[in-house]
This record gives sequence, structure tokens and C-alpha cells, in this order.
Amino acid sequence: MNQHDYQNRQVETIRFTPPADDELKTKFKFKAEVFLVYSLLLLSLLSVWYILTARSVSIVAFPKVSSINVESWPSIKIGNRWLLRSGKREVTVRSDGYYPYSGEILVSSDHLQTHQINLVPLPGKLAVSLEPIAEADLYIDGNLIGKVPNLIEAVEAGRRRIEVKAPRYQPFKINMPITGQRKTQSLDVRLEPAWATIQIDSTPSGANVFVGKEKIGNTPIQAEILQGNKTITLRNKGYKDWVKRLKINPNQPINIGTIVLSKNDGVLKLTSIPTKVTVLLDSDFKGETPLTLKVSPDKSHSVKFQKKGYRLLEKYFTIKSDNTLQFTAELTPELAKVNISTTPPEAELLINDEPMGFANQSLDLPTFEHKITVRKKGYATYETNITPRKNFEKRMRIRLKTLEEASQENSLSRQNNRGRVTNVTFTGQKLKLFGNIRTTLGTTKQESKGASNQPLRRVFLNRPFYISETEVRNIDYRQFIASHSSGKFGSLSLDEDKQPVSNVSWLNAALFCNWLSRRDGLRPFYVIKYGDLLGFRPDSTGYRMPTEAEWEWASKAKGGEKNTFIWGTEYPPPSQTGNFADESFKGDGEKIIDYNDGFTVSSPVASFVSNDKGLFDMAGNVAEWVHDFYKATPETRPEQDPLGPIGGNSHVIKGSSWKSSSRASLGSAYRTFQEKRASDLGFRIARYAR
Repeated sequence: MNQHDYQNRQVETIRFTPPADDELKTKFKFKAEVFLVYSLLLLSLLSVWYILTARSVSIVAFPKVSSINVESWPSIKIGNRWLLRSGKREVTVRSDGYYPYSGEILVSSDHLQTHQINLVPLPGKLAVSLEPIAEADLYIDGNLIGKVPNLIEAVEAGRRRIEVKAPRYQPFKINMPITGQRKTQSLDVRLEPAWATIQIDSTPSGANVFVGKEKIGNTPIQAEILQGNKTITLRNKGYKDWVKRLKINPNQPINIGTIVLSKNDGVLKLTSIPTKVTVLLDSDFKGETPLTLKVSPDKSHSVKFQKKGYRLLEKYFTIKSDNTLQFTAELTPELAKVNISTTPPEAELLINDEPMGFANQSLDLPTFEHKITVRKKGYATYETNITPRKNFEKRMRIRLKTLEEASQENSLSRQNNRGRVTNVTFTGQKLKLFGNIRTTLGTTKQESKGASNQPLRRVFLNRPFYISETEVRNIDYRQFIASHSSGKFGSLSLDEDKQPVSNVSWLNAALFCNWLSRRDGLRPFYVIKYGDLLGFRPDSTGYRMPTEAEWEWASKAKGGEKNTFIWGTEYPPPSQTGNFADESFKGDGEKIIDYNDGFTVSSPVASFVSNDKGLFDMAGNVAEWVHDFYKATPETRPEQDPLGPIGGNSHVIKGSSWKSSSRASLGSAYRTFQEKRASDLGFRIARYAR
């Protein structure tokens, strides 16, 4: 074998022979199958893991016809439920007519859970029709949208407050559910009138007609007036305005008819001699002269002029519309006889500081208060005030005291008053001194008509005492309590300075007395602590309220037990005797017929003549608290300086008031009681002189 052949044999030995095609295919197929098996196994393991760790989730949407997609991977839907792992998952929901939803749901660890998604409807449309007018404003939920009739686009779905408004019509209001979803809904609106027809005429016709301040025409007229409370005024030259307040309700016509207009008033200007004369027009109190009054024209009127001490003057007149009538009333003094005798007889007499000659004389004096002065050299001057009364002759016997007698009396008085002599209080009230009195209280059963609380009983007032000339005034009481108000009766004030204080309790009256005692350096009479009355000091000369015995004696006219009233025995009282419930009284209850005192409520104190003791308003004006506790059956045995029962629940009230009118209540013996304050109840003060 040669070398060439050897080399060729070696090459043939190491040459690779490739496998056949079938063998390759078999090997590839085997490997692929192994890979698939492993892949399926891995996928199966992953699926089992997902199924074991995923949660069954139901996603419910409204409306029901909605498409639901879970955008987060992985997610598996099985029927109506989703297999989702815990955590946030993005969801989209869509439905025709609704805003699409795109958001997240939070899948919890619960195995079974439900999530609900409500789609919001798209806005709807509202087609509004309108009657009976052409145009109005549309408001939705309080916001002006535009004019109607119209098709309103994009009305948000839900219940909406819809209003349609137009001038002179009542607003149309409705709460309407708006479906939305781009659907169109219809609303038919019919507006109702906001006015009523008013018909009015006048005599004479042609009067201007005003609604409020707006003139709407002349009578006769039929007009449409908007609803509400309206003031209708008819105005015609030469006539008074006719004014009426009406409530206008829509669609309710009003026919006022024909109004007869009244002519303008005439003007009455009144003056008088003397001045400040009380004027009553057609028996109604109008005030004091000088006075200007409006008076109805073309009819007869009466005007009365009254003044204490003068005769009543009455005039009748007729006045034309828009005319002025002036009249001066000259009153004639009403005279009464006054007989004065003096010791010594040569004393000089002065009346109202005017010399009248010797004091022993008989005079005709006007029936108002006069100052009487009697003087003579070497004697103490005598002064007093008197008020002559019609049809009564007043007799005065005056004995002048020598200067020595007057000096001794003053010295004794100073000793009895512990060095203090005064008849004027800190507040300026004047006091009168009385003492050594024998009197009978009460009245007969015949006079009292069987009243058991007014029995006749004898008393002796030996201890000298002072009593105030007038009732305590508002100006006096407000120095004690500055904030006090006596109030009003209707629209009439009870709180003027010189009116008597009222609406004061008995305890507050006692507190005032103690306060005034301290101001005047006197020991307080009442023992009051912490707002309670603990007792009183009988030996004190401090201020107090009068006892019932003192008050009743002081109220009686001269003649004592024989006189039922402060003025005597007759009833009703003479003119201008006091302030009672007369024809001008505005309250409930009886009135004194044909009596007019010139005051509807309480009058300034001392507006009427004093009684013969120089005390004012002991009948009328206000009733008065007195010191005593009330007992229905008073002690009938004789008593000396009685202070009443030692205790009780209420106190005695004496005297009549501006609300009183009956014969019984005007009597001096009349007594009643109560615990509370009142608008016609006040008090006056008193104190022992020693």
C-alpha cells in the first residue's frame, strides 16, 4: 500500500455521517413535548396559586344595563363575578345616558364581596310652556336661568325647585324630579294674577284715589290692586281724607261702595278771663284755655267753661268748614258767704294779701281757695287758707294770741319735738298738726247697706300727730327710688311729677317713710330687715302712714259723724269736688252721671279744693294705704290712739280713687284691703308730734 492510499483510508475513517431526517424529527418532537409538559405544569401551578389567593368579587352597577370592565391585570370573570386579588383595581363602567365611571375599587381579604357603582345621569332638557302671558323668568334652585317659554338645555338630574315669576302675577312654584339622561321633559305653567279688583266711589265724586303714596285715578274707579296690606286714601279739596287699611287677597274682588266724604273741620280758638279754664267740648274734656280745637262743621256744638270759684259758662255754636271762630269766655265768680269775727275786734283783715279793713265783717268771696290773714300790733299774726262753698255760709271765729302766748306755745312745741320744729319734709311736703280729738268711726248699717266691716266705734286721738296735706307725689317718691314709674292707664300717663305716686306696695310705702325719717333726722317708725316687716316703734316720731282712725277723722267734713262724705251728706258730689270716675272715665265699671272733673286718670295733687282741715284729695284721685293691718270686724270698744291689729296678711285701704263712683266707695267710712299694688292706689304720710 502506498502512502497515497494510506492517507486516503485515514480520511475516510474520521468523516462524520449526518443522521437521517426521521431521527432528527423524533429528537425535536421529544424535546418540544418535554417543554410543553413543563410549561403546562408551570401554568397549572400559577393558576392554582391565583385561584387560591384571588377573591370572588361582584361588581354591581346602576343602571343595570351597564358595561363593566376591570382594567387591572390579572382579572378573571366567571359568570357575574370576578376573580381578583386583594388591593386596588381599576374599573370602568359605561351606560348610555350616564356619565362614564373610571376609578378604583379596593378588593379586601373577604372571600365573597360586592362593590356597587352608581352612574350619574347626564343632564336632561326641560320644555316650559307659559300661559296667559308671553314671557316670564325661570329660576332653578334659586338661580335665574332665563326666559320662558323655552327649551332649557342641560338641567341637572334630580329633584329641582323650579319657580316662574312675572310682574303682577303670583309666582309659580314646583319641586320637579328631573330624569336627565339627555331626555326632554315638559312643564306647563299657568300663572295666576296677584291682584284683586277694587271698586270705589265717593260723594262728592272726583276724589283722588291713592294706594299708599301712588295715585291710581279718581272716583268712581275700578282698579286692579296687588295683593298685600294696602292703605287706600280718598282725597278731595275741602274734605277730610278718607283712609282705610285693606288686606288684598288675589282674585277676591272688593266693592267698597260709595264713601261720603266729610267736610274739613272748622277751627275754634278759645281764650278766657281768668286764664286756665277747663274746657269741655260736647261734654268731652279738651284741656285748659288758651286752646285751639278742630270742630266738625255745619252742626251744633256745646262748649263748657269750668273753673273752681266761677260759675259754669256754656255756649252753643255752629262753624263752617275751613273757617276759624274765636271766642273769649268771661267767667263770673261764684260767690259764697264768709262771716269772720275776731278777738280783739280791731284786728286788720287781709285776703290774699290785700287789705280788707277790720276783721269783723261778712264777705262774699269766690268759691276758690283764699289766704286769710288777721293781724294786730302786739299779737301773733294768724294765717289760714279757706275755700268758701256755694250755698254754705262759712263762719270763722279767730282769737289772736298775744306775743307771750305764742312764744310759750312755740317753746313747748320745740320741747315736744326734741328740738326740731318743722311742718315741711325733706321732699317739700307740708304737714298739718292735729291732736286731742274725740270722734266716731264707721257708719250705720242703713248707710253702709249692711256692710259688717264698718261698725260704729268710738276713738280718742289724744297724742298730737302730723298728717301731710297731699298724697305723696311721683317727684317725692323718685327722690327715694329714682327708677320708679307709676305706669300708664291705656295710653294715659300716671307718671307725671305732680301726680300721686301709684303702683307702690304697702312695704315700699313703709320703706319710703323710713328713708324720709332718716333724711329728716328722725328715728324710723317701721322695723324692716331683709325686706320683711318685723314690727314698729310706737314711741317713734318718725314718718309712717296715717292710722285708719287718723285718716277717717281727717277725711270727714265739719260736723263729723253726721257727714258721710268729705263734702257733706248729698250724693252725687257737687261739681269739682274731687277726681272720681266721671263721664270721661275710659275704664270698665260705673260712672257718676252728669259729673265731669276734667281728668280721665289721676290728677296733679291739690287740683281740687281742700277739706275744712286743709287736706287735699281725701276723696278721689288715688285710694290710700294706711298703717293698720286689716281685720274684717274691727274692735268696737272705745280705743285711745289705736294702731290696729298687731299682725295680718294685708293692710287697710281708705278713700276712693279716680276709678270710684258708687255712693259706698266715696264715703269716709269706706274701708277695703288688698295685698298687691294698683294703678289707683297710693299713700300719704303722717307722724306723731311727740
